[in-house]
Amino acid sequence: MKYGEKGWSLVKEANPVVEINTGKIKGFNRNGNGVFLGIPYGDNCDGEYRFKEPRPALPWDGIWDCTRYGPIAMQEQGSLEGVPEPVRKILLDYGNHFTGGIPFDKSKEYCDENCLVLNVVTPGVDEKKRPVMVYIHGGGYTSGSGAVIAAICDSLVDEEDVVIVTVNHRLNIFGGLYLGEFDEAYANSGIVGQLDLVMALQWVKNNIQKFGGDPA
Repeated sequence: MKYGEKGWSLVKEANPVVEINTGKIKGFNRNGNGVFLGIPYGDNCDGEYRFKEPRPALPWDGIWDCTRYGPIAMQEQGSLEGVPEPVRKILLDYGNHFTGGIPFDKSKEYCDENCLVLNVVTPGVDEKKRPVMVYIHGGGYTSGSGAVIAAICDSLVDEEDVVIVTVNHRLNIFGGLYLGEFDEAYANSGIVGQLDLVMALQWVKNNIQKFGGDPA
């Protein structure tokens, strides 16, 4: 089989289970790919940990359900309802270009401060060391999530035999407001959104081999 030809997706189980460094997780089979959504890579970052550097996710017992999208960063979630029809058509056309015409239901997403989760789509839950592509979403650090790419990447995964990882991280004031001038406890507050991404990459290095990816 050549790269660029369909047929690399090999997952057979309806709900594949993988054991990562914090516990077992359950995903689902989509077009022969193993899809794991909302995997925690960081612990809670609200309350006393708001505006502070991320902490790794804590271990859990049992099997964590990763069949639904996890929370996205706090952001304004606009609606096309009430938008003038000509503008609405332009926005829908833009969305279709971005997704390749694959529908994505934004209503499946929800905002929460505790948004340190990522998604993995793999053609095989095995020992093969495939290339790994990590997608860090756009949005000017004010909006966006990794959900859309996780939803539409099946053809890429199937044709190129790669593992896709998409990441959610803190945005807006939660990810970039600097408070170090007021309290040394917040010395890193201006870059915590970037530190989230560093932690996510560390998670990939430590766990991606369990999804058939190459940690190097």
